[in-house]
Amino acid sequence: MSRLLLLALLAAASLPAATRDFTGTWVNADPTTRSITRVRVSRSPDSIYVQAWGQCSPRDCDWGRVTARAYSSSVSTSPQRDAHTLVASFRSGASRKQLVLTLDDDQQLRGELMTVFTDSSDRSRHASTVKLRRSGQATLETPPAPAEPEVKVILHADGSIEELYPDGTRIIFTQGGQTIIGPDGTVQTLSFFNAQPGSPPPVPANTDHRLWFEAHAEQLLGIISDLAGEAVAQEYVAGYEADKTLFEKMQKRTWLISKLAPND
Repeated sequence: MSRLLLLALLAAASLPAATRDFTGTWVNADPTTRSITRVRVSRSPDSIYVQAWGQCSPRDCDWGRVTARAYSSSVSTSPQRDAHTLVASFRSGASRKQLVLTLDDDQQLRGELMTVFTDSSDRSRHASTVKLRRSGQATLETPPAPAEPEVKVILHADGSIEELYPDGTRIIFTQGGQTIIGPDGTVQTLSFFNAQPGSPPPVPANTDHRLWFEAHAEQLLGIISDLAGEAVAQEYVAGYEADKTLFEKMQKRTWLISKLAPND
């Protein structure tokens, strides 16, 4: 157990609680946060699960649902009946995150988030604290302005991108064109006629050069995981990239990021 995690566990000043006291949807008390925006805790007879979302635009990034570990406040009590802390670990292509959740005396959820970057960037590991309240719980903060209707963007395993609009319109993008499906089911297909790209170069024989390109490709996949969710990104890798070369993967991933990234 890391020293930082141990300090987080020791510093948690919460009363004993059953795991059921953690269950539910929790939202950040700060509507302007640039960290965790929402946490959902659920459980089965044998396990407890944590799903978290981070601040992104135009929609929050889903970190996925993971199995969490419950800790009791004493060696003589059961975590199921006397849950003091939940610890959940999230992994993307570019980082590892560990979230430590404790219930405060005021029945709000305190989160200690520790992030370690696993890509080749120079970003430092860091820790932050968030305060979460149950969804629907009264708050004194001024409510944020109503959000614009959200456009849902989906990455499919075949490498296509689909945009779903509130009125039911669907637009499916491929690198060769797009298909627009109206709310009434009408279909319009647009094809893009671009110059045929040249054949991708062979993978460098030099080990250092090859490792550099592989690291860059992994960074691109990490960005896709952050934008679309790690599970979706892995389905895409298994469904589309199985027979692709390193440079073909990089080219496709760059295009996907251009479609998945929000336009300011």
